[in-house]
Amino acid sequence: MISKPFANQVTFHEDLSDRDNCTISIPDPRKPDKRIYYCSSYLPDTLKSPDGPQHKISDSLLIKVLKKAEKQKWGLNIHTDSNAHSTAWGNPTDNPRGRDMERLISDYNLTIENTDLSPTFHKGGNKSTIDLTLTNEFAPKILNWTILKGTSLSDHELITMDSDLIVTEFTQPIKLNIPRTTSRRFTNILPQKIKDKKLKIDKPSENVVIKQSQIDDDARKLTDCILESWLEARNKKPSTQCKRKRNKEWSKEAKKIRNNIIYI
Repeated sequence: MISKPFANQVTFHEDLSDRDNCTISIPDPRKPDKRIYYCSSYLPDTLKSPDGPQHKISDSLLIKVLKKAEKQKWGLNIHTDSNAHSTAWGNPTDNPRGRDMERLISDYNLTIENTDLSPTFHKGGNKSTIDLTLTNEFAPKILNWTILKGTSLSDHELITMDSDLIVTEFTQPIKLNIPRTTSRRFTNILPQKIKDKKLKIDKPSENVVIKQSQIDDDARKLTDCILESWLEARNKKPSTQCKRKRNKEWSKEAKKIRNNIIYI
């Protein structure tokens, strides 16, 4: 799944895709002249070769993807059902495919991004960790790598993650001299604005399932509340101005007090 900012910039690479592999790319916001490959790869237990069935990852199109990304110095994210067992990523034992995968990871200087070594595959009484997320040295950082246990209808667990594609540049913070009266008005207006918006998520309980759409809707409403409250507080003028009342003439008592003060 590709987020909306890149939805119209996805390129499908037919030469790097086949029955078991699908490769796309998006622009790399960190480097304007580069792109980032995302490859979904299935490595079956037995890969066919001209010499007969063999347990070799080297027969997969994935090798071509790795070599091309390395040559172009493009970022590469690999999400693979590897059928590879290794203690390096949470399995109790190794198998030949696992040792092949370890060599592949070492040869291409890949990073295993799995932060949870729990089993990702369940079938009957069997379970194993065979779904791997791998990145090369040019790929953006992987954030929030998570196994959503029990949510998938497949025998593989659903795995979600984020790519850190945010480009940050230092800018001198703007110093705002906010009048104290404006700040006070803002804090008074905001609670009423929030109350009027009637947010869907007010006091959620443990038994209530909150949908992402509800969170997004409330976030937009809350943002509107803050903006509207600030604009109203900033533009609002005091309804009454206190003016000091001055008597045109001094009273006799006031004159007496004044004269006494002058001549003390």
